[in-house]
Amino acid sequence: MIKNICTIVTLASLASCGSIQENATVESSTPTKPKTETYSMYVTNEASLPNCQAANEGQLVYVASNKQMRACQEGKWITVDLKGEKGDKGDRGEKGDKGNDSEGNKISQLDSCQKIVSNYPFIALSSTVITYSNGDVETSCEVTGSKYGIKGSSHLSVLSAGVQNKIYGCTVSYDSFGSETAGWWYFETENGIRKATYNDSTDPADGNNYIFSNADCKTTKY
Repeated sequence: MIKNICTIVTLASLASCGSIQENATVESSTPTKPKTETYSMYVTNEASLPNCQAANEGQLVYVASNKQMRACQEGKWITVDLKGEKGDKGDRGEKGDKGNDSEGNKISQLDSCQKIVSNYPFIALSSTVITYSNGDVETSCEVTGSKYGIKGSSHLSVLSAGVQNKIYGCTVSYDSFGSETAGWWYFETENGIRKATYNDSTDPADGNNYIFSNADCKTTKY
């Protein structure tokens, strides 16, 4: 018995009709998997670009040497502009909070002192206190003569306990050599009185205080 049947081919979206013998074996064709192409790749330079042809139409390639993206279009590699057009200027942001002044503030006052220690030959003690416009304080100290010159400094925030209590310190130390004990100096300013103390348990001058008098100091306001 002959029957008319209609076979639907999904892959091609086509319909075809024909006559076959009933109970005959119907062979189904397996759709061919579409060929896939790689449409993006990376090359080191222009010379490494593959041929631009119909098989790779639309392919994108990044060229590392000039940091450009190229596209295969109608047999030619064209440059793809990744930046786009310049956008409209955005709205102005809100004004931020005022930050704390840094060490770059203007100096409002400079107090400098220098003292020659008579009972410790060839020692000159120098102490400087700089007050900035935001209230921060920077102290520096220096000892010259005798062994060799040493100096140091420290910066105190206006919110620190030292500035709040008007107590400023600065420490400098000698380097030790072999078995030699290294001494150190501590410069201190408290309630307007400035002094330097030497510390070295092996030295007769250990614990000696050297107070800077008004004649040793100078104040400059800006």
